[in-house]
Amino acid sequence: MKNLFNYFKEILVGLWSLITGMEVTLRYMFKKPVTVQYPKEKLTMTKNFRGPIQFVLFDKTGSHDCIGCFLCAKACPTDCYTIEAAKTEGGQKRPTRFEYNVLQCSLCNLCVQVCPTKTLEHSRDYEAAAYSPDEYRAINFIEHVGKRATAQGMTSKLGKPVVEQEEKPAS
Repeated sequence: MKNLFNYFKEILVGLWSLITGMEVTLRYMFKKPVTVQYPKEKLTMTKNFRGPIQFVLFDKTGSHDCIGCFLCAKACPTDCYTIEAAKTEGGQKRPTRFEYNVLQCSLCNLCVQVCPTKTLEHSRDYEAAAYSPDEYRAINFIEHVGKRATAQGMTSKLGKPVVEQEEKPAS
């Protein structure tokens, strides 16, 4: 008799488990799906998303507004910037080489916060994929912002650098 009671008890427990599982399934069957059909549909990233660092493209100059002060390189705990600067024809200091190593960057936001001209920002790019790590070792911001400006139909109003260059101070 005890074996018969345990047999029906196990059947009832199994049915209750089945009903509970089906309840969850039915509840989610009528809700809007969360899945995005990537790459046909793209996600919209939140304001707080931190993608790789990039130069801000300003409308007034048609380019970046970096003054080559090296504060971003000094603030960076992972030393992922290589910067060289020179005076332009107009007497302003501008970077001639501004490279960024994405693989080394910890996306800590210190460089963005310390920039006096607000030239650096986190991109909203979440599709950062490459076939080789070498593609991320040295991203040249000067070339990158030039390509973005050209794609948006802007022309740069910044002066061209003259000969003497100032290298990044040794830390």
